[in-house]
Order: sequence, then structure tokens, then C-alpha cells
Amino acid sequence: MMRHREQWSGRLQLLFQPGEETGEGSKAMVDDGLVDRVASPDVVLGQHVFCGPVPAGHVGVVPGPFMSTAVNVDITLHGRGSHGSMPHLGVDPVVLAANVVQRLQSIVARELSPHEFGVVTVGVVEAGTRPNVIPETARLKLNVRAYDEAVRARILAAIERITRGEAAAAGAPREPEFRYYESFPVTDNDDVVASRLTASFGRDLGETNVHRIEPLTASEDFSVLADAFGKPYCFWLLGGAPEGVSIPNHSPKFAPVLQPTLETGTLALVSAACEYLR
Repeated sequence: MMRHREQWSGRLQLLFQPGEETGEGSKAMVDDGLVDRVASPDVVLGQHVFCGPVPAGHVGVVPGPFMSTAVNVDITLHGRGSHGSMPHLGVDPVVLAANVVQRLQSIVARELSPHEFGVVTVGVVEAGTRPNVIPETARLKLNVRAYDEAVRARILAAIERITRGEAAAAGAPREPEFRYYESFPVTDNDDVVASRLTASFGRDLGETNVHRIEPLTASEDFSVLADAFGKPYCFWLLGGAPEGVSIPNHSPKFAPVLQPTLETGTLALVSAACEYLR
């Protein structure tokens, strides 16, 4: 861009973000005064490499909701400890946890419309240290995803309602405790920006290398940067694996091929910038 400064006009600002994987990086930048440190943009643009939906040398664009909102939930369930031979003297949080896990699966199946997207995953169940001891507590760790903030709010409300109800039914001596962390907003691309970039990519990368893909259930905090300025944005996908190879980003086998990934990613970023700076 600097070597061809005479071919464009305007202001190009490059943001390098820490902490994307934990959902804290963009928020930290905003909290540190990003809006006051850089000029207010007309549009915010970004890309992310994936090894799956499109092959290396290609890009994928989604107008509207592209990546889901997500949040982790840490739930502590309280029981009353006892010896395994005397279960009637305790309140078993392991049984309580099992009932909660089962009931949580009914949220998506029975409380969301078939036209609404939501995921409730219980990834961690922790309780006890000995097979003959009923522990005092059990712990569940959940991940929740949706394409709509209102749907996510309904899912979280249902999680609390079900957990509190099961705890009451079990005679738990204390209310469950909830902690929410690593929260990601929905990535909702501006339709007009996505349309302009699709045309720009088609012109500069070739029509056959640009795809309108399905939304992803992965999550991203990129939109926090754009929302801080109240500006439209588009976040697109850069293919990183050979045709037919699909390797999730957090797999130990994730390794994008250097080329044409690097060249295509550079061309896509330049194309997107020039669409607004010609």
C-alpha cells in the first residue's frame, strides 16, 4: 500500500489485536481508549484463516450473521457430604449434576424454535475424590452458542431456571452458583459491505475463488472493535488447506499451507482496503 501511495487516497489504519482466543483482546483495546487513539473509520474489515469451508487460494464471505455468539458458564452445585454407605444422610451433588446435564439438553430440543440456532455443550463434569464418599459439591462447565443475542439470553435464563429447579428438587442446602466468562458477541456482517467486498474479491482474486459460505458456529470478538465506533464491518474467511482437507483451527494438526494462503490473504486485504480507498 505504501509503495503505491499515489493510487489511493484516505486513511488506512491497521489494528493488531492480542487475546483473540479468550474473547478479551478487543474489549481490552476499547477499554484502553482505542476510540480516542485512532481516527473514527468509515468501515472496519478483517479476515481469519480456516482450514475447511474453502480451500487455500479462496475466500468465503457471509452477509449478515456469520459467527455465533458464545459464552462459557461455570456452575457449582452444592450438596451435603456423606459416606457412600449412608446416602440418606447426605444430598448427592453427583446425582444432581447428572439430572441437570440431562435436562439442559432439552433447552435446544424443546425451548427453541426449529428455526432458531443454539448449542448447549457440557464440556466438564467434576465431583468427588473417592468412590465411597458423597462429596459436598459438583461442578459443571458449559459452552453456549447462538446467532442472536436474544436467543443466547433465553438459553442462559433456561440454564439457570433448570439448575435452580433441580437443586430445589434434590433438597440442596444452598443455591447453585453461576459464573460467566470468555464471552463473545455475534459477528453480524453488514450486508452492503459484504456485497461490495464480494464484488471486489471477484475482480481481484477471480470469481471462482470467492464463495458465499454458510455461517460458522465458531466465535470471534472482532465486532467489538467496529461496535466501539458504531461503524459497519465485514469479517471474512481465508482458506488455508488443500481442496478436500478440513482441519479445525484448534486441532493439533492445524497447519495452513504457506502458499497460496499467504498470497491470497495479502491480496484479499489489499483488495478490501482499495475498495474503500480508490
